[in-house]
Amino acid sequence: MSYAPIENHGVIGDMHTVALVATDGTIDWFCPPRFDAPSVFGSILDSEKGGRFQICPVNGGGNVKQLYLPDTNVLITRFLTRHGVGEVQDFMPIHERPNQPQRIVRRVMSVRGPMTFKLDCTPAFNYGRTAHRLALGPTGAVFSTPTLTLSLSSPVPLADANGGAYATFTLEQGENYGGVYLAGGIAPKILPKLKAGTFIAAFLDKGRFRWLLEKIPVRVVLDEATALYGAASYAAEHC
Repeated sequence: MSYAPIENHGVIGDMHTVALVATDGTIDWFCPPRFDAPSVFGSILDSEKGGRFQICPVNGGGNVKQLYLPDTNVLITRFLTRHGVGEVQDFMPIHERPNQPQRIVRRVMSVRGPMTFKLDCTPAFNYGRTAHRLALGPTGAVFSTPTLTLSLSSPVPLADANGGAYATFTLEQGENYGGVYLAGGIAPKILPKLKAGTFIAAFLDKGRFRWLLEKIPVRVVLDEATALYGAASYAAEHC
């Protein structure tokens, strides 16, 4: 596999570490939880053993453009193909409190025409030197080692591909996979506010970005068992 030039990358981060996103939709460098930690995705250095997380059209990316939403660190990788136009939107939420799990959010959508995407998440812990265990479930996948665990929430079924998680899925025009998912101890406490609409009103009250937030679904997951594999696909199926 070829290597993307460094100039063909965008950067997302959470002020503790960063991830590099290539124009082919691949996260090919990510070292959680700090800048100086060993890599989990490192195919920018070794395309065979370094690990990657790719989301892209199955028929090729065509012409690709990367840009940021104005005044944000939300990176958009836009694929303009003869079959249609698709996007992968990437960002890392910033947490004010310490010891909160780090997250990379990847929102996939079809802008024009039906688009079929592929997902390939194959981490390689500790620069590819530490083997991991893969557990697949109805809501995603968990990659675990004795010192670090990586979970992948997915609303589409995943298959084991030599220790990685793989899927293909088709989105119709305007359809997307992504959103805000509330799970765990806080969800029952804020449920009355959600029903009253006060939370949604505050969530949407972001000035000129209101148009974007109105397109993002907000779902509540009350089942504590979903934390193992993540809440996203559980919510998509049951909420």
